Amino acid sequence: MLRFVNQPSTTQTGEPIRDSHGSTGAPIKVEIYDPETNEIVDTNAAVTLTLGPNSRRGTLIGGTADAVGGVATFPGLSIDTPGPHRLEASSTVTSHTPISDQFIVADTVGTCDDADCSFTVVDGQRTYTTTPVQGSAGAEWAASLNPPGVRISCQFPPFDYPDERQPNAVWYSYDDGETQSPKTVTIVIDEEIVEKTPNNDASDYRVCYSSPMPFRDRNGERAQPDPWDDGPSAYFGTTWFTGLLPDCDPNDPVAPCVLSWIDDGGNRVGTFLAPPGDPSFR
Repeated sequence: MLRFVNQPSTTQTGEPIRDSHGSTGAPIKVEIYDPETNEIVDTNAAVTLTLGPNSRRGTLIGGTADAVGGVATFPGLSIDTPGPHRLEASSTVTSHTPISDQFIVADTVGTCDDADCSFTVVDGQRTYTTTPVQGSAGAEWAASLNPPGVRISCQFPPFDYPDERQPNAVWYSYDDGETQSPKTVTIVIDEEIVEKTPNNDASDYRVCYSSPMPFRDRNGERAQPDPWDDGPSAYFGTTWFTGLLPDCDPNDPVAPCVLSWIDDGGNRVGTFLAPPGDPSFR
């Protein structure tokens, strides 16, 4: 039989997949073992890794290796497309095909250095910045803009906020373990894009928010399960909830909520508050 010696972790798109955040740690290894004795079989049989269930598009590179003493090592493993992925192992010496834990491939990956850390990802004329209210050294961050195969949209009743008003989709993760810091997220939309959009006063903008954690939407109702066949629920393989965020109470803001939308020299700058621990995958 086969088993993963270690599990893949968050990595940047196209970079080597390792067992720690951001291509650090050890290469992924798979053992060939005897289930009756639980001991590794001394063989040089080839082991193949492929994209497993719920993996979202992309090409896996470096997924074949010959075992050495029953252990296959994959130092050149990478995936060329962001998204949630799993790996499936196989070999001609066994019909057993174990599947790895889910992990994230992201276009931008970072690690928090101290309590003042902040992370930014840029896509042409749009910028997104995530700032933990209380950063934690070693906390892990990852983000992708407009990831292929996912639709984050609020064009459904009671909002019907048209897709053309959605200037970009961004998902991010910020994992700070037990610290569980809330976060402020700032969105900057360039003036050139603003001018191409009707009803473009700063007060006309909204934040369409999707999360695996239930929340209250702009109407004070529970946000509904993601309604799209190609939305984040399908993308991540679990139920997500989607809706327009309410404005924050200036005296007692409760995340998730929108702190402000302003006009900054023709750009539109939106800031919203994300709750502690929300979520491990965004």
